[in-house]
Amino acid sequence: MITFNDWYATNELKIQSMARFTTNPYKLMEFAWDERDNQNQWQSIETAPRDGTHILLYKSGIQFVGYWENGYWVINIARLSVVASFPTHWKPLPYDPETDEP
Repeated sequence: MITFNDWYATNELKIQSMARFTTNPYKLMEFAWDERDNQNQWQSIETAPRDGTHILLYKSGIQFVGYWENGYWVINIARLSVVASFPTHWKPLPYDPETDEP
């Protein structure tokens, strides 16, 4: 699971901006919860990480796990690495319920 420090580091500017408009801690907590939920929504492929992180990819009703490598989206099928055909959306992999890690 993402640590608070990691989450804060990626959302620091948003939090600081929100804090300027409210001193209500519940509003800040609500914002944090909404941001966590937003991370689990399908996002445009243009925003996907291109650092080799495995993510869930989507195209035309098909979902598959893949990653960016050498300028291409790659998926593994039966121990073979295959270039994926231009996925349109992505989202982070869900956390493993036993280890609480993606």
